[in-house]
Amino acid sequence: ETKQDRIQQHRKENASIQTLLGETDVDNWPTADRWGHNYVMWAKNMTAMIEEEMGAKWHQYIQAACDKYGHPGGLQKNPLAIAYAMELAQNEGTKSVSLVRLITKILDFAEASWG
Repeated sequence: ETKQDRIQQHRKENASIQTLLGETDVDNWPTADRWGHNYVMWAKNMTAMIEEEMGAKWHQYIQAACDKYGHPGGLQKNPLAIAYAMELAQNEGTKSVSLVRLITKILDFAEASWG
């Protein structure tokens, strides 16, 4: 499997997901975050989006998480490390606007679905 194979697979999956969700203007490789009425598709990934929005502070929070968990490697995708980094950000009043928007959309969906 090559990087190009993985990209092609992602393109197929992105198009399929959007179609299943009723999207009529399918973009299988968006260059900007894409906010549908019932989905969000990050142009890169959620962590990259948070990093862009929080800047250098995000690196400080991740470093603190690495320090806490002993630098075992692979902490960029570790839920405990990410949760700890997000907790530090929250405690300092640092927020990701896009993450807040996503959470609001999820809560609105839940409320509309279950009242």
